[in-house]
Amino acid sequence: MSLQPQGDIEFINAMFAQEGRKTLNPFKLKRLDDAIKALEHTDPIQGISARAYYYCHQNQYELAISFLDKAIKKNGYNHIFANTKVIVVRTTSNWSLLKSESENLLMAAEFKVEEERVIKYITDSELYVDNTGKFMEVLNKYNIEDRHQISAQIELKAEQLTSKGIDLLTYRKILSISIKEINKEYDVSLNIEFNIDKLQLIFSSEFWTFEETVDLTKKINRTILNDDDLDFQIAADEIEVFCVNIPINKIPQDFIYYEDNDNDDDLIELIETRMAHNLSPEVDGEELHV
Repeated sequence: MSLQPQGDIEFINAMFAQEGRKTLNPFKLKRLDDAIKALEHTDPIQGISARAYYYCHQNQYELAISFLDKAIKKNGYNHIFANTKVIVVRTTSNWSLLKSESENLLMAAEFKVEEERVIKYITDSELYVDNTGKFMEVLNKYNIEDRHQISAQIELKAEQLTSKGIDLLTYRKILSISIKEINKEYDVSLNIEFNIDKLQLIFSSEFWTFEETVDLTKKINRTILNDDDLDFQIAADEIEVFCVNIPINKIPQDFIYYEDNDNDDDLIELIETRMAHNLSPEVDGEELHV
């Protein structure tokens, strides 16, 4: 068996590690495909993992998952496949599947799991407001010191959402739609915050330009508006969703997201349509306060 050229490995790592807009240059994708083919020959397990990431990079999420499932059936459930599947599923923003795959990885007795995976599972559970299933089992296994407080905070957030008239499934679906839309075009580390008092779901990345935040905000809201479930559309009226390129903790209390977009008729019309049942009477089509 021949050794994998170091240049191939470095190129694969560089393509999957970069943050920003996805590289879809056909020449680079061909170079990536060739490098992965070589890796599949020299190191089949790592090659399968890289191939799954390659499918994700091209937004072929279902293919990536089915490809991994076939590999697991053929080769067994190993640490590399388990880690890869969690990362791939996170890209799809399917919470029920992400929760299941994360717990499979974390509860497997034969795996030595990195601390960051445990922390990521906790932050995912906090984000999706879900301490059900094996949540406490996982935290007990890894002896998380504040586990009872973490679980209580999740329950409190669920109660706060309910008191605001927000169904958990509606919130999770909006979150899932938003993350999936962002992942179609970008590989970035996201800072996500849901402001319960203002019912605002905010996505932040320093890698975005201002114009990109506006474009993403449009795409996310348009996808929510075009959902086939009319009941979901109506329920989603209550939650504002937008993207910014500044740290969330630096957003002032009187922040007006649409202040610089009062000449963007497409944006104004889209938000007015999606949140028709929930917009303030003061909104006159020129400026929307977020």
